[in-house]
Amino acid sequence: MATSKASLASTTAFSALVSFGLLTVPVNAQETDSTDGETVVLDTVVLSAGEQTKQSLGVSVISAEDIEKSPVANDLSEIIRKQPGVNLTGNTASGTRGNQRQIDIRGMGPENTLILIDGKPVLSRNSVKMGRSGERDSRGDTNWVPAELVDHIEVLRGPAAARYGSGASGGVVNIITKRPETMTGTVNLHYTSPENNMEGGSRRLNGMFAMPLTDDLMLRLTGNYNKTDADDPAINDTAAETTLAPAGREGVTNKDLNALLSWKPVDGHQIDFELGASRQDNSYTGDTNAAVGSDGSVVDQLAQEGATTNITRRAVASVTHRGEYSFGESFSYLQFEQTRNARNPESTTGRIDGQISSGDTMVTIPLINVTGKSEWTMPRNWGGYEQMLTLGTEFRYEHMDDAVNADDNGDPTKMHQLDIALYAEDNIQVLDNFILTPGLRADWTDTYGVNISPSLNATYEFTSEWSMKAGVARAFKSPNLFQLNPNYRYSSNGNGCRHDVIDGLTSNTCYIYGNPDLEAETSLNTEIGLAYAGINDINASITWFHNNYKNRI
Repeated sequence: MATSKASLASTTAFSALVSFGLLTVPVNAQETDSTDGETVVLDTVVLSAGEQTKQSLGVSVISAEDIEKSPVANDLSEIIRKQPGVNLTGNTASGTRGNQRQIDIRGMGPENTLILIDGKPVLSRNSVKMGRSGERDSRGDTNWVPAELVDHIEVLRGPAAARYGSGASGGVVNIITKRPETMTGTVNLHYTSPENNMEGGSRRLNGMFAMPLTDDLMLRLTGNYNKTDADDPAINDTAAETTLAPAGREGVTNKDLNALLSWKPVDGHQIDFELGASRQDNSYTGDTNAAVGSDGSVVDQLAQEGATTNITRRAVASVTHRGEYSFGESFSYLQFEQTRNARNPESTTGRIDGQISSGDTMVTIPLINVTGKSEWTMPRNWGGYEQMLTLGTEFRYEHMDDAVNADDNGDPTKMHQLDIALYAEDNIQVLDNFILTPGLRADWTDTYGVNISPSLNATYEFTSEWSMKAGVARAFKSPNLFQLNPNYRYSSNGNGCRHDVIDGLTSNTCYIYGNPDLEAETSLNTEIGLAYAGINDINASITWFHNNYKNRI
């Protein structure tokens, strides 16, 4: 993990989308014939900032029907990866720990992809230690909801994601769950058998039961059991140039329970109370930095046994309010999320950083995240322009007891970070065919101070078929608790270090430490694209984008 600040880095690319029925365009004033033959002019419809965001070129929506047509074996990332500008990568762009896969949007890495469930952040992967290349040995946070219980998934890329704050520089994935309004009971069974018997198969059983308790109360209960077997440790033997072959895909077992109580005390207001508990266990099959052979090493024995080397337990409780008023709408929540990440001890030395060093014990790192948000959208007509103003405040508190990187007394290092934000966006109908969306977000943290994130997005409609969309934003990512921990370190074991003589002995080792004085990573993200929505429901777009990093950690 580099704890010093890097210089500039950038990524530039094109992404294209050709699909049927995916893109929509802004809705302007329309004319229609009434029953008495007179022409009626409908009022102009101005999209909210959130809805305007969803119209941008960098947005894809995956429906429940899409998931049914292309079933996933285990993790929702399998279908999210098929969206434009989205890839599955190793835990960093370098591909280290390659038997794990996470969402990487526009080449900015999994650490810059924010995962949401029903609009609320999921931050469990932050409990996993950072490695020397900035990677985590984690599956990410897209596997806490089984595919059959998803209503739709929103994938947001580019400058429009800046409004979501830290960790959204690349983009945002919002997983929306199903919410039946009537009594509903479903049971789903999924089984996958690969053609190659050296690949692990999958099976999944889940169900949902929902029923109205009263006219104002609705209860939803869901449960899931999901298991994917590990690949055979020898799956890559024939492709390897040495006897030590790269690892295949490890296995995973999911167990999930969730309860949601939805209350509508009065018309236009809904309050949700939610409790959930999940557990994910792995089935080890080796690692790219610890190839498996027949040497009888710890990792070889664990891989041959398909042992469980890490267990992640997640518990969540939240209350959410959605309101409708004469002056607008609101969305607010308060969420408590606890993760307990238990895993076998790992090496912190040179190229084998992250390699399991003992299979006999487990070390647990508890992480607590308390997040809250209140967002208000209000239609206005200022200066003769129809507008939709969005105002919001958000906070995120995270606390971790880092038992892996203990203090001088051997006690877990207690790390915490508080982020408080205010943001505003205004969706302005400048012309009938031109929508402008300026935005500004200000974050204060108790670790590095203030960060300002301005943004500007625009849509111009040339004709009813052709439109152009563009955006620019300054996005950021706060240093994580491992990077800020002064007791975190790994040794290079000579890689890149000079020879020093210490106490009469020659040493090639140097150490990289965590740094509590780190500032936030920032990036300037720009994009411009052209969209076509024409005959026969054919929709297509092409987008150029550029991401320019500063203070890359």
